[in-house]
Amino acid sequence: VDSKQVEREAREKAAAEQKAQAEKAAAEQRAAAEKAAQEAKLAEEQAAAQEQEANAKKATEKAQADKSAAEKTAKTTEKAMQEKVAVEIARLSGFAAEKLAAERAAAAKADADRLAAEKAAAETARQAQQAAVAIAQGRPLPCSSLPSGATWTNCFGEISVSDGGKYAGEFRDGKYGGQGTFSFAGGARYVGAFRDGKFSGQGSYTLTSGAK
Repeated sequence: VDSKQVEREAREKAAAEQKAQAEKAAAEQRAAAEKAAQEAKLAEEQAAAQEQEANAKKATEKAQADKSAAEKTAKTTEKAMQEKVAVEIARLSGFAAEKLAAERAAAAKADADRLAAEKAAAETARQAQQAAVAIAQGRPLPCSSLPSGATWTNCFGEISVSDGGKYAGEFRDGKYGGQGTFSFAGGARYVGAFRDGKFSGQGSYTLTSGAK
């Protein structure tokens, strides 16, 4: 009887150990699967953030290139028109010269107005592009791109202050807020977080000497 009882207890113990090992193995497998899923999700989020940053950089570079091209075209056209008017005036005299000069001036003004309109359209397109990038990145809209009736106090842009300094960054409730850059008239510069119109949070301060 004792021998059978010992054997039964041994079998029960072995079965319990096998069950415990199986449960441990299953728990380890679940933990490994959860870890792999978390790592995959993190990698996906990082890839999406990198893609958004690349798109924003590309949009900014294109807007800058369009602006430079428009300014160059305006300067070239204005110079050519001035030279042409000068040649015609030198060839003619008296009333004819004055009349032609007036006509050329009107034509030049019309061209200047057209170029100004084109430049304004390009600027509007650039601002719309900035707004689209800001929306895609979840940032505030540019102050110059806010729709009619929207408040200017929750956006991002630039402002020069009376002592010669300049702030570029986010505005919240009419004050410097969020991430931004403040350049002082003497050459010092602060880059980092602003809260309630003050330097706050993480940031870096560069002195006029270049020290940080």
